[in-house]
Amino acid sequence: MSLRLSQLSACFEGVIPSIIATASADGMPNISYLSHVVRVDEEHVALSNQFFAKTAANVRANPQVTLMLVDGITGDQFLLDIGFVRSVDVGPLFEKIARQLKASSAQIGMSEVMRLRSADIFRVRGIEKVPTPVETAPVTAGRSPISLPALSEAVKVIERQAEADEIIDSLLGAIQRVLGYGNALVLIHDSHRSCLITTGSIGYERSGLGSEIAGSEGLIGAAA
Repeated sequence: MSLRLSQLSACFEGVIPSIIATASADGMPNISYLSHVVRVDEEHVALSNQFFAKTAANVRANPQVTLMLVDGITGDQFLLDIGFVRSVDVGPLFEKIARQLKASSAQIGMSEVMRLRSADIFRVRGIEKVPTPVETAPVTAGRSPISLPALSEAVKVIERQAEADEIIDSLLGAIQRVLGYGNALVLIHDSHRSCLITTGSIGYERSGLGSEIAGSEGLIGAAA
C-alpha cells in the first residue's frame, strides 16, 4: 500500500529537522537542513526558506529533489520524491510558516535572525519508508479525547466566579483537570506599557507571579 502524507503527521511537528537534497545542473550535490516542513494537502508540502540560496538555485536548475522526513515520535524515516511548484511570500500559508518559525527560533534566542524569505511549495511524487540506523519506538496511543461535558462544567465554574484571582484559579484548574496540561501560565496584557504580566501559573518551581515580558519578546510573545 502506498503511503500518503496524511499518514506522516508526526513528521510535520518540527521536532526533528528535515533534510533536503538537491544537485546543481552539473550534478554537484548539496544537502541542507530545514526548520519547517508543512503539509499543504495530500499532494503538496511547503518548505521554509530562510537562507538557502544554493538549494534554491539547484532546485531551479535540476528538478530532481529528495526530502527526508523523520517521525518525531517513533524515529521512522521517509524519503519523498518532490518537484518544485512555486514560491509564495504572502498569504495564509506564508503567515502560518512564519509564525511557526518565529516560535521555534524564539526558544533559542534567534527570532530576530531567522526570518522567513518564502514558503516553497513542492508536489510530492512518491513516498518511501527507509531503514533508520537507530532503534525506532513503537507508536504510542494518542491523547484521550476531551470530555465536552467536563469542559462545559469547567466553563460554568469560571463564569460563577466574581473575583479575578478566583477566575484565574478556576481557569488553571480546568486546564490541568480537563485538558490534561501540567504546566500553564496566564498572562494579562498591560496596554499602557505594552507588556504581558504573569497573573497565574501551575506546574513550575517558581510561580513567576508579577513577572513581565515585552509584548513581542521570545516564545511567549510569539504565542501572544
